[in-house]
Amino acid sequence: MALPAVNLPLGLGLVLAAVVGLVVLAAITVPLLVAPRATISVTETLPALAAAATTRFLWRRTENVPTALLGGLTFWWLLTTVLTA
Repeated sequence: MALPAVNLPLGLGLVLAAVVGLVVLAAITVPLLVAPRATISVTETLPALAAAATTRFLWRRTENVPTALLGGLTFWWLLTTVLTA
């Protein structure tokens, strides 16, 4: 049994593909940010969420991906060190 062909306008198909891609990415990353080691705790969850916010802030501010990623990683490392000390 063959599936019927769906002919979407090019623009709508691209928009749907982008939305589906973002939803799949969010479904993968959000649980890992909230519960990094399968448990929700202040020492694990807070640094992960703060580092994600820092990375987004730096990326929007500088539009430089390496700077944003290294800044977020550094902030995560510092916050984890402070919370576990």
